[in-house]
Amino acid sequence: MPEIGVHALVFVSGWSAEEAARAVEAAARHGYDLLEVPLIEPRAIDAAATARLLEQHGLVAALDAQARRADIAVVVDATDVRRYAQEIEAAVYFSCLEALQNAAKHAKASGLRLGLCERNGRLEITIADDGVGFDPVSQPRTGGLQNITDRIEAAGGSVQIRSAPGKGTTLTGWVPVRDQEVPHPDQQA
Repeated sequence: MPEIGVHALVFVSGWSAEEAARAVEAAARHGYDLLEVPLIEPRAIDAAATARLLEQHGLVAALDAQARRADIAVVVDATDVRRYAQEIEAAVYFSCLEALQNAAKHAKASGLRLGLCERNGRLEITIADDGVGFDPVSQPRTGGLQNITDRIEAAGGSVQIRSAPGKGTTLTGWVPVRDQEVPHPDQQA
């Protein structure tokens, strides 16, 4: 890892060199190449911090952090959610993040409710916005909705999308999580 990236992150974020190095490594494990983004940009620090938060504290903490920064009102309701394999947490987290971005940008929503619940060996995800909605029959899954579907299906799950013009959009998905709890490298005991 080039030292300039870590030093720039230390300078801009105020983190120690060790914290910055862990953040850069965590971001890389989640698909971010922070060295391709000018490290003095806030989005680079945000990406590193979120990846680190996801790894250290899990899905709910990372989603709560994104909800606080969102441009629309977001309620996160998580029941019986624990730590899961990193690939499960990343798939669900980035799917929720994409849905949040879609709601704000395309659906022109003012609010979004994000529900997570583990039940019967599955992590169930419900994302409902109050946006403009669309007709799922005439508008096939493309862009963000297809990305969400692809991520959840790659984790062994499935996604349903309900929407109608003027009625908002509700995305319901699930991923299998039975026997998926694993220790995380940075998880505190």
